[in-house]
Amino acid sequence: MYYPILRGKQNELLALRELVEANVLGNYTPIIEPVKNNFSSLIKAIEELNKKGIEPVVIVNPD
Repeated sequence: MYYPILRGKQNELLALRELVEANVLGNYTPIIEPVKNNFSSLIKAIEELNKKGIEPVVIVNPD
């Protein structure tokens, strides 16, 4: 299984959402480490992934 690590930038999250819509993620589990304090695009991406049964791993930095 392949685990892509994404920095949670807007373009990466949009790409994830497009991949979900095209049904090409398959057995991939994205690992997302948000770099910005604005979580609205992250939440949208996670909701789209969850609709297709994909649960991403979100790394949260406590700092």
